Amino acid sequence: RNAVFSSHFCNKIYVSAISCNHCPTCISAIRKRTIRISGWVNGLYAKAFPGFLNRILFELNIKSEKKILLHGWIIKKDMKNLPTIFYFGGNAEEVSLNIEDFEKRLHANVILFNYRGYGLSSSKPSEFSLKNDSEKIYTQMKEKFSLDSSKILVMGRSLGTGIATYLSVRKGITKTILITPYESIKEVAYDYFPKLLVNFILSDTYETIKICEHLRNSVLLLVAENDEVIHPKHAEKLYGKIKCDKKLIRIKNSSHNDISQKKQYWDELIKYLYKPLGET
Repeated sequence: RNAVFSSHFCNKIYVSAISCNHCPTCISAIRKRTIRISGWVNGLYAKAFPGFLNRILFELNIKSEKKILLHGWIIKKDMKNLPTIFYFGGNAEEVSLNIEDFEKRLHANVILFNYRGYGLSSSKPSEFSLKNDSEKIYTQMKEKFSLDSSKILVMGRSLGTGIATYLSVRKGITKTILITPYESIKEVAYDYFPKLLVNFILSDTYETIKICEHLRNSVLLLVAENDEVIHPKHAEKLYGKIKCDKKLIRIKNSSHNDISQKKQYWDELIKYLYKPLGET
């Protein structure tokens, strides 16, 4: 479990510090980088939008376990009448970099936390701990802001689709948005490396396909047409196993990392956000 090889392997499939518990170098590098980004983002918003932080953007800190603190933000527009989105980002994603787009494009409240070991969140990430944290975030935020369950959506991107699916199943979320999803991280890794090697290195597998049939109400899958990291076939396999109301949309001329830069992406997201349940 060579650290150099592990780092290369993890970067290749975008599951570094999350899926491989044997990469302390990866975890340290990501944490240092995202701490710097977090400080830069807060400073940028404070300068670019006078009074903005005081009006609708607030920092959040919650305790997941006795010594584990999670750091995040809430875009707080209208907690009573607007939908509230819980966002779970991709691997090595500093979620605060989504704040400007979410604030400008979505008429909704958004809650987003950095994973353990990312930004100012403490400890080290693992599949078990991140899924457990998602429930803690949901429960504490729902209580803190007196959220109406019928107005809650869960959104996950890339790695975060596994966490979003888990939370949606556990809490019976009415609407779930999965961006560049997969049926299993292990299956994604098989596209790049021999199975024996993957099975030896990969400790967190995120077998989303095993729980997706328990999703309720409605699911939207947004897939990058030219995804070079998670091939669209993985989203299609997942889609085939989902039993509730579902829709898969390929975002044209998009890749794994630029899907959110496409107009079609935001058009479909906004359309789904306000679509009544049961409407085709």
